Amino acid sequence: NFAPIDGYAFDRQRLERVDKERHKVVHGLTRPTELSFSEELSYMQSTAGYLLVLVSRRCGVKIHRVALQLLLEAELE
Repeated sequence: NFAPIDGYAFDRQRLERVDKERHKVVHGLTRPTELSFSEELSYMQSTAGYLLVLVSRRCGVKIHRVALQLLLEAELE
C-alpha cells in the first residue's frame, strides 16, 4: 500500500471538483471562499508531493526527505 504522506489519500473525484472550481475562479465566473480555497490549496500541495514521490519511485530518482518536507510545509501565497 503506497502512502508516502501521512494523512493523505489520493482522491480523483476531489481533484476533478477542485479543477472545475479553479477553472471558474481563473475565468472570473466565481470567487473562492477563503476557507474552502485554503483547504483545497493544501490538498493540491499534498497531491503535488504525492505525485512527485510516485513518479520518482517509478523512475528510480531519489528525493531527499528534507526537500519533500519543504514542499509539503511551504506557505502558499
